Amino acid sequence: METLNPDIQDKINNSAIIVRKYNLGDENYFFSQFKTVDSSSLKSAWTIAQKEIQNREIIKEGSNLSSDDFQKAARIASTFDNNEKALFHYLNSKFDVTKLELTDENVERRVRKLIADSYLLIVSKEVSEFIIKKQNSFKSKVKTFFNNYKVAIIVYLIFGTLMLSPKIIDKLTPVDVLTEKIHNRSKYKFRIGATCNDGTHSTATGSGACSHHGGVDEWLTKIGYRKTLEECRKVAEEISWRD
Repeated sequence: METLNPDIQDKINNSAIIVRKYNLGDENYFFSQFKTVDSSSLKSAWTIAQKEIQNREIIKEGSNLSSDDFQKAARIASTFDNNEKALFHYLNSKFDVTKLELTDENVERRVRKLIADSYLLIVSKEVSEFIIKKQNSFKSKVKTFFNNYKVAIIVYLIFGTLMLSPKIIDKLTPVDVLTEKIHNRSKYKFRIGATCNDGTHSTATGSGACSHHGGVDEWLTKIGYRKTLEECRKVAEEISWRD
């Protein structure tokens, strides 16, 4: 799997620390909050959180809060901006229970629990959007590549077909050159005699040649043209686009 960039991995690491520090859930819960992230990255983050936050440092939510205290905690939590860095700084700040009355301590625990939930929600959403955007960008690039590739193949095939077509080649050929080509195409060979197996020569060109001399060893041929150069030029002038 592709390695996440350091900034995103840091966000995931910090989220694991907050989940463990504020007892939001276990490893499976943490994994469930980052479904778009590779499990190896999540495993690494949870390992860091376990080393960072010892059992004695886990801050559990206060118990036996009255309805008024719950509302007070909710009001305090609502005053915090949804700024990821600010929330993390607050959640990582020292929590000294010895300086608080029991009721205030429980309210503070509740406030931190609410903010920890908000922080995790903000980061998980941000990471998910980043990864989905990156995946879509990659898919878009792949799609564009293959679309361009397909277009290039189609153009190549069409152009190649046209270029390989004798008719198109002839039409793009200058008249003088095409005249020679047509003249050469009209070339043919015809027999003018034969060399017999006994070394003698015969002027016969049919099946009876060298019949009394051991048969034909090799036919003697001559090149002829079915069309004259003038005839070929007239044809070339009709075909060529060049002149």
